[in-house]
Amino acid sequence: MKDMPETLHELAFEHAPVGLVVTESRIIRACNPAFAEMFGYARTELVDQSFAILYPLHEEFLRVRDVGV
Repeated sequence: MKDMPETLHELAFEHAPVGLVVTESRIIRACNPAFAEMFGYARTELVDQSFAILYPLHEEFLRVRDVGV
């Protein structure tokens, strides 16, 4: 996402009081400040990272993936 939201949707995403994230193949493509704060990261640290960084163990990350399969 750009630094300055331009649309109502972007404003809603940016200022939602709950954590919101956009993913693609378990890669974080965008998140709002509330989501980053929930996990103790800056947004710049999360964007384009694997969701694996949010799990305490890599095995748990794999287990959750396998539940969906």
